[in-house]
Amino acid sequence: MGRYRRKGKRKNNVGEKRKYFNIIEQDLLESYLQYYHHATNRACFPPDNDGFDSDDDETIRMSNRQATAFENDSTWIAGHEFPALTTVVLEQPFLALPSTLGTSERRTVYELCLHVGLYHTGTGQKFKDRYTVLSVHPDGFDHVDNLPKPLSFPVARCKPWFYRNDIGICPSPRKGMSTDSYTFSPHFLSRLKVRRESQKAKAVIEDLMAYPYQCLREDFESADSLSSIPKFEDKPGNCIIIDTPDKMRDCAADLSSDEITEIAFDVEAHNASKYKQATCLIQLRSNLEQEFVIDVLAPGVWDEVSLLGPLFANASIVKIGHGISGIDVPCLHRDFGIFIVNAFDTLEAANKLRLKKHLGLTKLCNYYSLPEDLERHATLKELYQNCDWRARPLTDDQVEYSIMDVRYLIQLRRLLIKDMLAFDRIPPIVTKTNGQSASPSPILQDLSRDSTIGGVDSMDIESDKDIEGIGESAQSEDEDDDYKYEGKGGQNDDDNTNNFERSKSMEEDENSFFTAHDDNDGKSQSTIGSKVSELRYSQLVMDALITSQQRCLSLWTEKSEPSDKSDMLLQLMKRANRILNNGETRKKVWTKEDYWLYKELVEWRADAAKKIGIMPSFLCPLDLLVMVAYKRPGSLLSLRRLNYFLPDVFTENDPHLEDLFSVVAGAGAENELVNADAVVRLYSEREIRRKVEVPSSSKSFDAEIEENNGIMAPDAEDESKDKNIKDTHIPVSSRQVTGASIYKKLTAVTALATIAVFWMKVLKKK
Repeated sequence: MGRYRRKGKRKNNVGEKRKYFNIIEQDLLESYLQYYHHATNRACFPPDNDGFDSDDDETIRMSNRQATAFENDSTWIAGHEFPALTTVVLEQPFLALPSTLGTSERRTVYELCLHVGLYHTGTGQKFKDRYTVLSVHPDGFDHVDNLPKPLSFPVARCKPWFYRNDIGICPSPRKGMSTDSYTFSPHFLSRLKVRRESQKAKAVIEDLMAYPYQCLREDFESADSLSSIPKFEDKPGNCIIIDTPDKMRDCAADLSSDEITEIAFDVEAHNASKYKQATCLIQLRSNLEQEFVIDVLAPGVWDEVSLLGPLFANASIVKIGHGISGIDVPCLHRDFGIFIVNAFDTLEAANKLRLKKHLGLTKLCNYYSLPEDLERHATLKELYQNCDWRARPLTDDQVEYSIMDVRYLIQLRRLLIKDMLAFDRIPPIVTKTNGQSASPSPILQDLSRDSTIGGVDSMDIESDKDIEGIGESAQSEDEDDDYKYEGKGGQNDDDNTNNFERSKSMEEDENSFFTAHDDNDGKSQSTIGSKVSELRYSQLVMDALITSQQRCLSLWTEKSEPSDKSDMLLQLMKRANRILNNGETRKKVWTKEDYWLYKELVEWRADAAKKIGIMPSFLCPLDLLVMVAYKRPGSLLSLRRLNYFLPDVFTENDPHLEDLFSVVAGAGAENELVNADAVVRLYSEREIRRKVEVPSSSKSFDAEIEENNGIMAPDAEDESKDKNIKDTHIPVSSRQVTGASIYKKLTAVTALATIAVFWMKVLKKK
């Protein structure tokens, strides 16, 4: 049902293979990757390799020692065989690492590629034959067969209602107030509207909690009507897939019929964390046996889902779900502005009946023998319970599994109410005054009032954690900080908000689901459940209804992702401590300057997400910002070294991406990636150079030095012949070693010439 489950730490059993690299193995693997980086550049671009040489003699000696170890034989690290870096391997566009690496080991490889400066990504199936590919060239992965692109969410056309930023109107100022001092940003106006809609919905839901008997339908006017519940008839094939805007409008029209009394609903969502969630699928089933699977990611459908808002806000229709506080209520509220009024949570009803071993929807349905084909249902659950619902197109099995989450809920509600009524019947809890029953709620009597409901923040109810480990339910928080006045003149925020409340344009909201309207042909909603007599005397039924309405208050609240808990940040800080404690000074480590730049980038992400109208986590993850602060790239190609598949928002001409590079440049980028932005080593250039004859101006560095000094290079002709040999090894430090020998020869020749001139002068004097 689109749930997010916390991943527990897995303990290694006795004799089980270790799935991580220790410190020594990490250092060896880093040396292996460094050698691959330098050797590939020399093997593919020998004429102009000036930008990749080191002047450190110690590095040259270490490279010469590692050349023999990494080239001749395969390198074994933690039981994994890494390929030998021969000339044939180095001339390939990419390097494929062994598929035996585990998830944590591949993550370590990605971190080391960050330090070395290699392009890296994963390929293969997610849980089978997954392996890592590396490349020095920006276009190296173009030669990988069937390289899968990670699934992404279309944030450009699927923007959440809660973060909307589309209101551009400005109310007329009062008399005596300047126009400049009374300007509001679209973000401020949008968030104010979101807040007011949420307050109205909370007031209606809280009123149902105070009068829970009004949540019952007239078809349950007596307990005798539950004694003979008809057997559920499973009729597959009636499901309608909504994948176009026209179908979405037809669906909303069909569900607005007066015959609709019960709606079963469920949501499948992408839920990477509580800071990154998005609705992917909505399933509905009515009491008329209509079944709908709404593909909200289909083009144009997302903007039309809000047509279901009046349906879910209608208290005369019972909305039935299972565990609605974890994903369903927050997602519908955040993405589409849909508020659920008068809900029945089958999970809470099962809790009241103490069915501790049957709290899951599948187990609860099996307990009442609802699905006829239990094996089929169990198979689909195993395959698609934790699948990624962003993947398109949807398969037939996925549609069948998703509709099973709502197919049995209406029948399940009736069976649960019947059992609760039989389990616990108590004396009347509704007192009578002067021979009359208690009056219905004042809020349901008059929904047409348009005044702002105050004091809602203090009435928020905290919901418990979900039984299945869904995570913390959304809590009501003080959101004053989220509605800041952005104007001129230094006006007080409270005064401007009060002035804004007085404006006529915002007082009359045409899109509100809670404005004056008549439902069911003029039938007043205050008569809901007025004929229900016996069921209101059941304490279990009333408690289940109260708790279900309480779960409807689990609306989405803006959550700030803690920036100091990024996994990449912690790993870089640990590495810096280890290297500094060992006294190493040659390796770059995380510094305080990088940390302060990272904080600036976090603020940039929040501002950019506010302007676009999306969640900050969908703009870019915090780990990417940590890598940007550490490596400080200056172009899109160098940014792809950190993460080859960038978020969809990062396009080449995106203004937000330019702002990102401006923040990095303002921090003073002194990094190898920034300096290497001008040096682009495309693999396609190497193929062109192999077909075209090398011009005379591109001679080797050693030959140019020897010719300039008037000395013939004895090995120049041999080196040109060796370049045509495919398997000839080109060591990493070939240029440095040859230059040193030339320097020794020049020194010897100069010394001999000086001695000869000296003795000639002596002979002349004699």
